[in-house]
Amino acid sequence: MNTGLTHIPRHIRVRVHQEVDGRFWAESPDVVGCYTQGQTIDEALQNMKDAIFTYYEIPKDQADPSLIRYEGETVGELITA
Repeated sequence: MNTGLTHIPRHIRVRVHQEVDGRFWAESPDVVGCYTQGQTIDEALQNMKDAIFTYYEIPKDQADPSLIRYEGETVGELITA
């Protein structure tokens, strides 16, 4: 089990889609099997941060959502410095 942030890729693409009922879902082609949803785009993106940390087995005390920022609509960047 990896217990640090260093094994997460520096850039992770995220795609957000809107359903016909108005809800949103997000996926990452860089993190196979990582999907989530939300009532708003912001909620879907926040849930994607949680999903990425879970996928990479980051301990809750290190899983600070502010470490991942989104640029544009499709790229999440891990801030490690």
